[in-house]
Amino acid sequence: MPGAGYIIDIAQLFRQQFKSEPYIVPGESITTIQTNDYRVEGSFEQNGSVYTKNGSLLKESYRGIEVMLPIKFFDVDFGTLISYLPFCVISVDSSKKIVETDLAERLGTVKELYSTGDYVFNVKGFLISADRRFPEAEIDNLRELYEQNRSVKIDNALSNIFLTNKLLPVDEQRRVSIYNFQMQEVQGGREHVRPFSMMLKSDFVFELELE
Repeated sequence: MPGAGYIIDIAQLFRQQFKSEPYIVPGESITTIQTNDYRVEGSFEQNGSVYTKNGSLLKESYRGIEVMLPIKFFDVDFGTLISYLPFCVISVDSSKKIVETDLAERLGTVKELYSTGDYVFNVKGFLISADRRFPEAEIDNLRELYEQNRSVKIDNALSNIFLTNKLLPVDEQRRVSIYNFQMQEVQGGREHVRPFSMMLKSDFVFELELE
């Protein structure tokens, strides 16, 4: 846990490293990671942490720092926790594939064969060691997460909204594949802080029946 006088300005780190910073709600601590890209309503407190009405972890205190929307990764088979990323932000993107057909003597086109593409999640954050030393253990944990040649299960208040499918069993939901991983150079001379970014894609499980 950070000692007296030890303050981590997350917003400043994001501004220096990623040339942007998370949206800070007026009146909130500057160490709180927040964004105005989404809203999660109906939250409630439990044991000092705040959860959404669907049971997703919304906000908690980690090492004395209040963080919002932390990310957890689990093994899809055993449900064991693989990695925990508290100091990060996440965004979501998706696009549809629509077949358009031109018709003679008509305005516009006929849209058919709608298909929703994968949900793409971009994660940016920092690995910060508790003892203000080089975060070797945190980096090694992230490397092992990336090198798994299979999908993993993600638990995050934002991604859970898009990856929860009522048509699928619970153990087949909230799966993602890690497509890209980057660890940027350090700026500002902080050896105990390492910035990183990842791109994740949804990985829904479907069973094909052969007749």
